[in-house]
Amino acid sequence: MTKYERFYSSKVSLKGSGTQRTTDCPFCEHKNDLSINIETGQCKCFQCDFEGDAFDFLQKLEKEDFTQAKEELMKYGIEPITKRQELEVWDNPKSLSAIIEVEMLQYAEKCVTNLPDHVISYLKEVRGLNDKAISEYRIGFCHEHPKYMKDKYERLTIPIGRNGKVINIRFHALGEVREGDFKTLPYRSGLPGAISLFPEDQLENDVIYLVEGELDALCAISHGLSAVTVTGGAGSWKEEWTPLFKEKKVRVIYDCDAKGREGARKVATILLSIADEVKLIGLGLGNKKDLTDWFVEYGKTKEELEELISKTEVMRIPRKVTDKQERIIRVAEELSIQSLTLGKLISTKFIAEQFWVNKGLVPKGGAFVLLAGLTKQGKTTLTLQLCLRLLEGDCTFLRDFEVEGKPKILYVFAENSLDGLQNIVKKQLSGLTWTPSKADLERLVLQPRGRVFLDDKDGLPVLAELLHIHTPDLVILDPISRFISKDMNEMRNVNCIFDGLSGIGKGVTWFFISHYRKPTTNDINEPIYKTIGSSAFANNCDTFIGLERTDKHRTGLYSTLNFKIRRARPIEPVHLYWNPDNLLFDVVEKRDILSGGVKALGVVKILKDDFKGKAAYSLITSSASEKFKITKQRAGELLVEAKELGLVSKEKGHFGRWFSL
Repeated sequence: MTKYERFYSSKVSLKGSGTQRTTDCPFCEHKNDLSINIETGQCKCFQCDFEGDAFDFLQKLEKEDFTQAKEELMKYGIEPITKRQELEVWDNPKSLSAIIEVEMLQYAEKCVTNLPDHVISYLKEVRGLNDKAISEYRIGFCHEHPKYMKDKYERLTIPIGRNGKVINIRFHALGEVREGDFKTLPYRSGLPGAISLFPEDQLENDVIYLVEGELDALCAISHGLSAVTVTGGAGSWKEEWTPLFKEKKVRVIYDCDAKGREGARKVATILLSIADEVKLIGLGLGNKKDLTDWFVEYGKTKEELEELISKTEVMRIPRKVTDKQERIIRVAEELSIQSLTLGKLISTKFIAEQFWVNKGLVPKGGAFVLLAGLTKQGKTTLTLQLCLRLLEGDCTFLRDFEVEGKPKILYVFAENSLDGLQNIVKKQLSGLTWTPSKADLERLVLQPRGRVFLDDKDGLPVLAELLHIHTPDLVILDPISRFISKDMNEMRNVNCIFDGLSGIGKGVTWFFISHYRKPTTNDINEPIYKTIGSSAFANNCDTFIGLERTDKHRTGLYSTLNFKIRRARPIEPVHLYWNPDNLLFDVVEKRDILSGGVKALGVVKILKDDFKGKAAYSLITSSASEKFKITKQRAGELLVEAKELGLVSKEKGHFGRWFSL
């Protein structure tokens, strides 16, 4: 635990892992909007105007002077990062500004000199700036931040001015940054008035485009728009700025994401009381797109933007919005992110469907699979056989289904015992030609359910934590009915489970094992509609697999798999034989099903069990005919097939006896 982590943990509840943590901002009370770097101590709220280091945080939180803050922080081994002579004037903003104002001006001008070609190309081609904006607003470049020694990114420098003086420099990373690192940094923390409007000269215009981010503002200016931004988060605003918009026509164009929309609505609502006209502009672009993308990526023009603005209604002073209405608005905005026009739909290149098991049997990427059947039908046994094939990878499952990849599997069970599962797996491994490595075995984690109910307030969080611990690609819940405390035949209860699992397992494939309802005399429903909670499962599952006994009047070693596939072509039913020796299912031909579903192995078993491994042809065929309800001719064919397979042999002579090998 770093010294900064120890300090911040004593004041707030840190969330997340890694270098960058989040917490509820104690200054504006927005949830999870205060970002804290536990390596550097820097923190920033994306809603209010707070930004600084551990000293700034403590002084504002506890209302302490610098000396008091220093004494407390020294307990955590945190020392001031500024020079001693600067500390003496830290509590006097005017003195501090006087010390570093010239320093910032000189540094900004130094960064402007000899901009590299790749930076000019980036500013023009990626950010949409013209030569006039680059020159007039003194855009510069540095190889690393001069104050934050751990920052190693190439950065653009944008001087922020007020009344002809440089009050801050904004450092924008040139390109993407690693998770946990700051995309934008100030010249240093604690600068008086560091959060301000930029550029101030644009406030002289009658029509002002209020955008999100300095580079968006400069891009808009380059395209002939009088744009201004706040040098802080999307929700930042100071009361002292409001009068600057008196009798102005304001177009608020923030980023196309949840924080952008929330911040835009907040600022627009504030300006309604002073501005001549306020319009809240939705660009209608993809999630996290912005005004720069409008011009650069989408190739749209200023005229198209003005046409969009002309069609947008002027905002009116809203009546008080209730908490319920606020939630409805937020949900609608989140849903709108997923919407797209017909033109966008036609032009979008979707990623081809991917599967852990092909033909749509087990899809990848947030899919739901349901395997259902009557009790004691072999659902768990078949699922464990599937798991072993997935661990093997690049093989076939039930002869016709190709396994693609090697997922990590979390098998959460509620009805079986560990020794019972061990017995099944050991027998199945004895019947396979593949021997798993230690690494293969580690990819299947067997997890008792405990007291986890997915419709309980703690159930989903506990399961989410298990996903965090085990990081699976495929999660099996066996049986799903033991994870739900409410009636599964009520659609809303089942829908809630699907919604909850979708929220905690991004990219995880969920595999449910379930039971059929108790059969009735004239039960002719499709297999999927025999399942408990049938309608809800039918609506939500990507793949349904129904395991049923082939003929209730014949031996229980033979089953039929029925399918409902959404992500691939329909699959015909598959007929199976279950080998009681190794507990593995194998595919049988249709004629075997029609003649009793018998395989050569069944006849060999009779030879071993009933005749101690040696008997005459007539005795074997008669016994097989009586036991399996097949003709003696068919039993003879199977005996010959067993010989061809090397399972049995025959003594010499016409009347020679048959014996097992």
